[in-house]
Amino acid sequence: MANFDQHIQKVRENIDFLNQIRTHQPRNLNWEVTVCYYIAVHLVNAHIAIKGDLHPRTHKDTKKLLDYGGSFVNTRLPEDVYLNFISLTSLTRFSRYMYDLQSSDTSRRAFINENKNKRKL
Repeated sequence: MANFDQHIQKVRENIDFLNQIRTHQPRNLNWEVTVCYYIAVHLVNAHIAIKGDLHPRTHKDTKKLLDYGGSFVNTRLPEDVYLNFISLTSLTRFSRYMYDLQSSDTSRRAFINENKNKRKL
């Protein structure tokens, strides 16, 4: 599993990638949100690696180690940071998988999805 420095290096690479994709037109906010999520994942995994010398294998394991109400005292995040991470997790799932199910027009669903993400950002 990756150590602290490797997670931080991945954060830097993902930030560079995010800056690259933000310059393309038209912008794809779904991918921008997803990259932001993986930046956050590597940041919290770096936190877990340095604070608890732990290396979660799944997103579920990561969430358990971060939970401000959980039993892993060394790796807990402050409540506001934890809740923001959970919100970003939900936003990335929404941006990747959710559609306006009431529309049968797939281009309309994609457009509505993109606009919903713009409002959330």
